[in-house]
This record gives sequence, C-alpha cells and structure tokens, in this order.
Amino acid sequence: MVALRMGDAPYFDEKLLEEVIEVLENYKNAIPNVPPNKLPLRCEVNHKIELELRAKPPTKIPYYMTLMELEELQKLKDFLDAR
Repeated sequence: MVALRMGDAPYFDEKLLEEVIEVLENYKNAIPNVPPNKLPLRCEVNHKIELELRAKPPTKIPYYMTLMELEELQKLKDFLDAR
C-alpha cells in the first residue's frame, strides 16, 4: 500500500500522518493491495489537444509577484549577473 518512514523527513508532522492515513482508509477499496504486473489495455479514445493554426497566445500576465518578491528576484538577478 504506502510506506511512511518518520526518519525520512525533518518536517514530519503527526497531523499530516493522520490525514494521510484517513485518506488511505477512505479510499482503500480504490487502491489495490498488490500492484498490477502489466499495463492496462489501450483505450479506444485517444485524447489529444487540437491546435489552431496562427492562433495567438493569451495576453495575460503569467504570474503575479508582490513587490517584495520582485525586489528579491531583482537582487538575485543582479547577484548572478555580477558573477
């Protein structure tokens, strides 16, 4: 099923362990006790993403940074550029 070793992570948290155990208990019927020895058969449906020719990417800011994050990033960039 799942092996959790307490010594592996320095941030081990008892509450997290309890939550993981609860999720595993709730879904124990969905998780097989023995892993399958072969891959499942191929589906008849092939999932793919249709692309449009000459489509423009969305004009959206990919990630919002706070002013503090932006300043820290600029310091890091300046440091790396100086090397």
